[in-house]
This record gives sequence, structure tokens and C-alpha cells, in this order.
Amino acid sequence: MTSLPTPKLSIQHLSVRVPWHDNGWTGGLCTKPLNNSACLILKRIREEREDVLESQNSGKNICDIPPEEWPPCVPERSMFMAPFEYTRMVSHPYSKSSSTHKHILPTPYRHPPYSAAAVPFRWMRREFAWDIAKLHEIDVSQEREPTEPGWLEKSGWVQAGENQKALLDCFFSAIEPLKSLCFFYAKQTPLLDEGDWVLVGAGRVKSVGQPTEYNYDTKSSKNIRSFLWDVSIEHSIRPDLKDGFILPYHEILKIAETDSSIDTSNFVALIPEDRRSEFAYASEHVTHDGAIAALLSCKESLERANEILDKPLTGPLHWIDERLSELWKYRGAYPGIGAALSAFGINHGVMVAHHISSTLKENEDPWLVIDEIFKDPRNLSKNIAKEITPTLQSKWKNIKSERLALLKLLSRFEITNSQAKRFFVQEERGERGICCSDVDILSNPYFIYESDRFADTRNDSESSDPISLWTVDRGLCPPPIILNKHPIPDPSALEGPLDPRRVRSLTIFELEKNVMEGHTLLPRNHVIMSLRNLPIEPQCPVDGDLFDIIGDALLPEVIRERMADGTASLQLRRYKNTGELIRHEVLKRVKGKRFDITADWAKILEKSLESSSDTLEEEQAREEKSQALAEIAASRFSVLIGPAGTGKTTVLASLCSHPSISSGGILLLAPTGKARVRLGQKCGIQAKTIAQFLAPTGRYNGITGQYVMNEEKRFEGAKTVIIDESSMLTEEMLASVFNGLKGVERFILCGDPSQLPPIGAGRPFVDIVSQLTPEGIEGKKYRIGQGYAELTIQRRQIGENLGDIQLAKWFSSRLLAPGEDDIWSKITSGKSLDRIRCIQWDKPEELQSLLIQILVEEMKLSGPDDRNGFEQRNGGSEFNGNMYFRRGAGIHAEDWQILTPFRNVAIGSRGINRLVQKGFRQQVIDWARGHRKYGAKITKPMGIDEIVYGDKVINISNHPRKFVYPKEGALNYVANGEIGIVIGEYIPARNAKEEKPWRTKVEFSSQPGYDYSYSERDIGEDDALLELAYAITIHKAQGSEFDLTFLVIPGESQLMSRELLYTALTRQRKRIIILHQGPLQDLRNYTSAESSATASRITNLFVPPNILEERDPQGKKPSRYYEQRLIHRTARGIMVRSKSEVIIDDALFAAGVKAEYENEFLGGDGTLRLPDFTIQDDASGTMYLWEHLGMLGDPGYKRRWEETFDWYKNHGVKTLEDGGGERATLIITSDTPQGAIDAQAIQKIIKEILA
Repeated sequence: MTSLPTPKLSIQHLSVRVPWHDNGWTGGLCTKPLNNSACLILKRIREEREDVLESQNSGKNICDIPPEEWPPCVPERSMFMAPFEYTRMVSHPYSKSSSTHKHILPTPYRHPPYSAAAVPFRWMRREFAWDIAKLHEIDVSQEREPTEPGWLEKSGWVQAGENQKALLDCFFSAIEPLKSLCFFYAKQTPLLDEGDWVLVGAGRVKSVGQPTEYNYDTKSSKNIRSFLWDVSIEHSIRPDLKDGFILPYHEILKIAETDSSIDTSNFVALIPEDRRSEFAYASEHVTHDGAIAALLSCKESLERANEILDKPLTGPLHWIDERLSELWKYRGAYPGIGAALSAFGINHGVMVAHHISSTLKENEDPWLVIDEIFKDPRNLSKNIAKEITPTLQSKWKNIKSERLALLKLLSRFEITNSQAKRFFVQEERGERGICCSDVDILSNPYFIYESDRFADTRNDSESSDPISLWTVDRGLCPPPIILNKHPIPDPSALEGPLDPRRVRSLTIFELEKNVMEGHTLLPRNHVIMSLRNLPIEPQCPVDGDLFDIIGDALLPEVIRERMADGTASLQLRRYKNTGELIRHEVLKRVKGKRFDITADWAKILEKSLESSSDTLEEEQAREEKSQALAEIAASRFSVLIGPAGTGKTTVLASLCSHPSISSGGILLLAPTGKARVRLGQKCGIQAKTIAQFLAPTGRYNGITGQYVMNEEKRFEGAKTVIIDESSMLTEEMLASVFNGLKGVERFILCGDPSQLPPIGAGRPFVDIVSQLTPEGIEGKKYRIGQGYAELTIQRRQIGENLGDIQLAKWFSSRLLAPGEDDIWSKITSGKSLDRIRCIQWDKPEELQSLLIQILVEEMKLSGPDDRNGFEQRNGGSEFNGNMYFRRGAGIHAEDWQILTPFRNVAIGSRGINRLVQKGFRQQVIDWARGHRKYGAKITKPMGIDEIVYGDKVINISNHPRKFVYPKEGALNYVANGEIGIVIGEYIPARNAKEEKPWRTKVEFSSQPGYDYSYSERDIGEDDALLELAYAITIHKAQGSEFDLTFLVIPGESQLMSRELLYTALTRQRKRIIILHQGPLQDLRNYTSAESSATASRITNLFVPPNILEERDPQGKKPSRYYEQRLIHRTARGIMVRSKSEVIIDDALFAAGVKAEYENEFLGGDGTLRLPDFTIQDDASGTMYLWEHLGMLGDPGYKRRWEETFDWYKNHGVKTLEDGGGERATLIITSDTPQGAIDAQAIQKIIKEILA
């Protein structure tokens, strides 16, 4: 059809997206399709998968079932390892809905054995296609595109068959059989819960098919022609793994089923972080750099897998080495010539570069040819010659040596045109905040990575990605066959793999990578071992001796610090700066001049507190709030801490009501939108999210999510600043807030340090609380100190039997009162509790049916098909038999919530959301798809979640939003984590013919009365701003509360932590349903500091880190780190809850007495207690139960102990002084009123036991 020859592109490689498949992609259906939620990331599978039918056909070969029962994963390339040929019928997407396409008939498409149908979607998108055609001079014309019907032109896809064929031919011209590699990848797998895309396998391309034209009805007069976009790619991968490989993920998952120490995420080969755009749009070209990086990622995965597999995979490793050698030859020394020439000013630099490469011999220097071209372009073809204008010739002739050297240096890196321009064009460099000169870059090419990692690239036309370290490193460290022929000139040349410039950049990379793990610095030996094990070539075998001599070369980006034991550590400069600012503000303010506020705080509190019983605990609760108020009012910096229900926001509201404080202006801030609303409502002052406050002055970048310090204008409108939910603050967030304020007299951080640490670097709130906590505070009646106020009495629960709060206490970092262990008896006995219900499940498929049943029971629905009842629970209102979601529905988003630690696995939020939506809202989805011919219309399903009218959704990115109604009073801003209900678009039947719904309108519970509009572009497949929110992750729920929560807890998981469970168990206002995998008592494994995510972070905000490293004796898990200031570890290596317990256990250990910590002691009625220590004296036949009491000054604590003491007496346990009981002897010790412990008394008791 095409009249001009197809341009031949330089050789490249191919990425092919496949869905996750639990049966190895070998031609059969999944063996457990309901457990495969990973494949639902693909829109077609999510929309079309029929769970019942797939369960019936599970494990069957597609040859054994009729094609009409084939699952939707088949056209998504789930059979690429099938050893047989099969044919499927493909219908044109518009043949049934458009009269202009009815002549296009279903067309057979043949799948050869071991093949995949590659679809280059990006090339077929109009927004890219015309630029691609122009770049490569493809015979494509917009004039060929059909204009009727009108909607076709707006579809976004290339429609003309001639254009489709030309684009497909050109795309696949870059794929050369036996030379090009094909990489199979999945956007989601069960091996890791994050959203990282994973390489599945790699092989060589054996053959490339031809585009297939659809069959037509020859009797039709219609002339629209069209091609299937699927082009068959036969690959070389076979079960013997001799010419390619499939990574052994299924084998690893099977091992992990019986070995909980296996962290499957450690064996994953991720797509190269700097080449994500090459693994997108189903199929895309992969550059030589991308192929090299992908193979190295696979190599690392295979080497790790070989450590646990019975049969090592040596063949694939050898195959990778052979392919790497070939790839370097294809790549050459100058893969970025096209980008460099474009940066120099040639409009079609890539086209010119392709012409040059076609004239070169192997490993020939292209710059000699380029120089000749600029001198005399007349020998070139007209299309090439016209690019070399006289102006450019003059520019080339007069280019300075440093500028030419920079251009040549950039050509050594496989980068895009915009990336090259960003560094070659000096003005572009300055515009993006890249502060380095030509000389700086030539002297240290790694500056390209270092300075670009935070550059503002939003205005770049091609790519907003920064240039990665690996792109630079490959250009500077090619193999000898390249480097010897094309040596890198001084001063850019490296002295070898251990060049200090390279070591510095690799160190920066390692420190940056660990920032997301929460660390603000690392022990130097950790960095050294990580660099030695990096999957790079050449390797970087650094050691301590090298770091000793190159220390100054690490400056200024990397700062040398010290650990508490004097050993070396390394820290990024920005965390040195943020730490210094936070430290200065906190310490100077705490020691600063205090305010003399005259106030009757008890009287002011009365206005905010509800009437309550006149008990000793109630009186003490009010008094501790009064004292807390006095302290935070008087101090220039303070922390207000306490668990949920202790009245922290009540205290803040009372503070804000004082005239001398309110008159100076008050700024209320919170990390999340919901916390912002709750704080503002309680205090009667409009609050802001931190991102919302900092964005106008550039201290928060909404694109990158980065918080920065700068010299922009500082806010001076408030004398008092309060931040709620402060446990969510990173060091950068807090430092940016300090940096953005001026004239503040009083700074208050409020929160619960037992909650999850922030997503990001540090744990500043916990570190500040630890710094300000007075010595011996646990023994004081009121926990008040300089800049420190702790609320301990959960007032709203006084006198109530609140098992949920009692259970949550076990996962906090606070001391437990005696008797708190009776909650384990209550929840395992099967007895009904008002606020808590526990249900066990064992397998994911069991949970799926169980969850629907529990939702029906707890939400008082008539059954699993009670759609109206379900929608009413989400704010729907019924009228004339129809359900409507009007403004006001948004507040019901907080009525109930499912929480899970996971996002992407079978029991993660994505899978549960689909389960709930399909179970209760399928009719609405069908309605939105247009299955109703008449009546009202609603917006079509949006995004891969198929969000429709009436759905519960969550916003997942901080961003300003102007599409809001009504305008007056609107915040025009939506924060990450805000939850709401879709209330539109709904077009009544009377208007349905004239109007077409096109947007999704959401009313958020945090902004009632306002609906925000989202378009289809806002809810895309990979970057959606909205997601379904019937289930959300526990992290997303932090800062929010719900009337009723359903908590899904898996068995042992690497993601579980003490703080995660504590946060989950404190989200409910009225009731929580815990659906736990395996025995409920297994949760006690997470009550120890050994499972603390907060204590495992390495920070030096106030003091050098005092780190305890625990290595896995089997070597299967990475080492865990614990900050010893935040844990209590005994000499025999167990984690306990207090310093006093450490002293007791150490004394027992020193005396040779074997004691069990918190071991179950069962009463005759089935109830239990967990005494601090259990000592079984086999010689005398005596069992000792040791209870240490730490807070007898607390009335509630004392009452709980009296109840526990009575329990012991009623179950055959008497004190040591009374001669012991028939079952056990009770030892009771206690702290002094000053919070100390009598060590001599402990020794005396131990001697008596031994005697």
C-alpha cells in the first residue's frame, strides 16, 4: 500500500509486555486464577476476566477448550512460551459500533510456537506518531486519516491503514533476527508489592512477521482499510534454556511457600530504572544501553536464585555474557551522536547520525566523518545535506575546543535529544538549576548524574527523566575493545574502575537508594560492601583503605560522619544541612526564653471537654491536659504526644482559643488532607497540608514530590505553628517548614510516635521526642518536661470495654499496664466484643469469599446481591427505585474501610477493590460501558480500576486542582490520601441524547460540598490520580479515621512491622474486624521492638547512631539494624519493653537462671496472662512468675494491676512472700517513684530463687 520505501532504522532490541501467569506462559490457563491479581494491572484482563469460567478451566491447555472460553490474557501474550501453534480470531474494535467499519470482518491471526504478538502502541498514538514519522521520514500523512465519523478523528489513534502499515514497517525494521534481543516484562508480579516493572525473560529474535491486514466484506462500499497492530515475533527461548531464559520466579515462589525467611523481592530483575520508557506501551524499542542494563539485572537475579535453587542455572549466565559482548560491539563508543548533533542545532540529528553510522566500518571514529560533513555536505543526499546549513557550518568551524569536547563527551552516552540539550546548551542548563560549567563536566563527567538527579525537567519535550548514573558509567567504562580504539581524552578519562570520581557517584547512588529505606546516613562498611556487590561492569572493588585516601574527593556531596562507636559513616550533604537546621531550631528554642502566659487552663479545657464521670481517672486526665497546655504554651518548641483518644487535638484547640495566642496568628499544618481537615475543624482555623503550604515558594515540587530549602520569601503571618500527625514528617519536610517560616514564637509538633515512620528519610518526630524525653519520665504521675508533654489517659475510653484499644497497645512502643494481656484471651476465646471481631483465614481464595460474607454481616446488608444496601452505605440515596449520588455523599467515605498491608498481591488493595466492585457494582459498570440503550447516562469506566459513578476513590498525589464546583470558598487543592465518592457525571434521561458524560466528579470527605472533576487523561493506565478505595493500604490510611474498619492481616511477611499493625489498629472510631491468616496469637511476634520499622532506621539528628546489627544466621535475609536508644535489648539478646526489664533479665542471665519472656500462663478457665518472666526450676518443681510494675502512680495502671493480682490468686498463684501457690510463685518488683529500680532487691530475689 505504501508508495515510498520504508526507512531502515539502526538495529535495536524489543521489549514485550506480558501478564503474570502462574503456569509459566506455556499454553495453559492459570492453575489458581483467583489468586492471580497481578494480571489485573492490564485493563483488558481486568475488564474481561470471568472469574467463574477461568476457575472452571483452571490449568487446562487452551487447545482443550473452545476459543470463546479463552481468557482475555491470551491476546495479551500470556502464551508466549507455548510450544504449539494456535490461531485466534481478531475483530476490529469499531466493527460493531461504527457503521463505517462494519465491512471489516473478524480476521484469523496465527501465533507460531514460541512467539509473541508485539504491539508498538506508542507509535500508533497520534500524539506521538506524527513526530515519529517526521523524525524518521516515514511515508505517513495526516491527510490520509479518515474524518468521518467525527469521533474517529478524536480517538487518539492512527486510523488510516496506509499510515498504520508504514509505521509498523518502520518500527520493526530496527529488529534484526538473530541479532536483536527480545525482553519480556510484567508490570506486576506476586514477587513484590511495589509497582516496579519486572523482567521475566530474554532471548534472541528468530523472525519478525509482517503486519496483517484485516479481512473485508467485498460487497461493502466502505473504503476504510485497517491493519492489526500485532506483529508476530518468534523468539529463541526454550525449556532447555540454551538460547535465552525465563527467570525462575515460579520456583522461588514455591520455595517461599514453605520457607518464610525467603524474601521473594530479592530475586526480582527490575527493568532498568533509567530505561523505563523503553519498556512501555506494550512493545517498544530497547537501546543497546537498555539491553545491557536489562541483561545485567537478569544476571544479578540469576546469581541470587542460584543460592537457593537445587540446580544452578549456569547456562543462562553464560548466555548473558555472550550477549553482553555482542551488545557492546553494536553499541560502539558513541551511541549518543544523534542526540549530540541535535543539541548542537541540527533539526534531525538522529537521521544524520543514522546516515553516518551506515557509512562507518566496525569501531570507526564517527567524528572524523562528521567533521568532513560540516566542511562539505555536498556529497550527501539532499535530505541529509539540507540539515547542514551554512550557519551551522560556521558554528562548527568556530566552536571552542571545550565546547567540542563536551559535545563529543555527550555522544558517548545513550541519551535523548532533550537530555543532551540540557547539558550542552548552557542557557538550558542554567534554566534547570544545573550549576556546573563545561569545564566542571569535562573534569568530572559524573557531574551529569549528580547534578541532573533533581533538575527541573518538566519543560523537556521528549523525556522528563534525569540522566542516570548507569548511563554515564557505561559511557565512561566501556569494555577494552571499545576503549582501546576510542580512548576518552583527559581530563574526562578515568584512571580505572576505582577512580575517585566514579566511587563518589556510586556512593551517592547507594546513599540515595537507602533514603527510601528511611536512612539519612550509612555505616561506611555497609556502603563499601554494597558497592562491591553492585551488578556493574567493570566492578568497583572498593575497601576501607581506599576510602581513607579519597575522603576529600567525596566532598561536597558526601560528608564523612561517625557512628557512636567511632567507626566511619557517610551522609549526603542535604541531610547534613537538614539535620543542622532541625537541630538548631529544636535545641535553641527549647532552651530559649519561655513565655509567661496567664491562663486558667483547666477552665479553658472545660469548654472543649464533654461532661464525664467524676472519677479519679477522669480528674487525672483533665489535670494532665492542663499541665500539657501550660507547657506547650510556655515553650518556644514542644512536642505533644500520646495515643489516640488522649485528647491531643482538644489540647490544641484550647491553646488556639487563648486570646494572647490567637492574636499573634496561628498556622495549622498536617501531612495529609484528612488530618488537615480534622485539625482545622477541631481548632476552628483553616489548616493546610505541608505540601500545599510550601508549594507557592518552591519548597515543594509537585512533580518530583521533593521538599527543598531555598532563599525564597518566608511566611511571617503566624506566631504559633502547629503540625499534627508529625510521625509522618521526613527530615526534608520538617526542615523545609522551618526554612519557610519567619518570626515564629511557638512551634508545636503533635502526634503519636508509635505510628508508622514517614515514607522517606529519617524519623525526626521520634528522634525529637527521644531527645526531649526527661529521664525517668515513666515513673512520674504527669509526664511533663521542658518542651515535652505526654498524654497517657485515653479519656474517651474510660470505663468502656474497648478491646481494640487494648490490643493496639501491644503494638505501641509504650509500657504495658498489668492485665493488658487478657485481651489475647478475649479475642481467641470466640467471645463477642462490642468493638472487635477476629476471623481466621488460611488461603487467599478462602479470604475472597469470606470477605464478602463479612461485609454483608457487618454492614447489615440483606445478602451479597444487596446492591442498593451497599450503595447506601457509600452515601447513595434511593428515589423511585434508582440510586443517586449527590453532593453530600462524600462524607460517607469515612463510614467504613478495608485496610491491608499490601497493594498488588492477591490480598492487596487492588485485588480486594476488584472483588468488592465486581461483587456489588457490576451492574453500574455495565451501565457505564453503555450497555443501557435508553435512560440516564453516566461517565464511562475510568482507568484500569474502571472507576464509575458511586465508587469510593482515593486521590494519590498532592496537586492543585482548578476544576472544582462551586468556585467560591473552594480550596482548589487535593492532597495525597483524600478519600471521596464519585458523584458524577450523571446525565438524566431527558438530556441523554444531547449531552455526553465525559468527566469523573468526586466529592472528598475532607472537602464536603465541593466536587472536583477529573478527565480521562487524569486517570490514565500508569499515572492515575484516582484509584478505587474500598480497600487501601495501611500507609494510605495514616492520618484518617473510619467508623468501621476491616483489617486484612497476612501470615509472616517482610512488609509487616509493629508500627504498621499499631497504625492499622487505631484507625477505627467504633469497631474493627480483623481477618487474620493463621492463628491470631501469631500476631504477638510483631509486638516486640525486633519488628520495629522505626528503630531500624539509621539517623543522626541529635546524636551519632548507636546501631545494633543483627545478621540472619542462614544468610537468606539482609541484616537488620536497630538504634539501641530506641530499643531495650538484654545481654542474652532478647528485646524487652523497659530498662527495668533489661536489668532484671541481665541479672538472671548473669546468675545462670534461664527465664522465658512473656510466656503464656493459662488459667483454668482458658484465660491467660503473659508474665514478664517465667522461671521453671526443674530441681524443686517450682514455677516462678515475675511481674515488674513500672507506673503504679497511674490510677489506671494500679487498677489494672489489682485486677491481674486477683486473677493470679484465683488461678493458684501466690506471692513469694506468701510461700507461693499450688501452680506457681509470683515475684513482684516495682520501680521507685523516680522511675528507678532497686538492683540490690533484684539480686536478693535471685539468690532466694537459687537457694
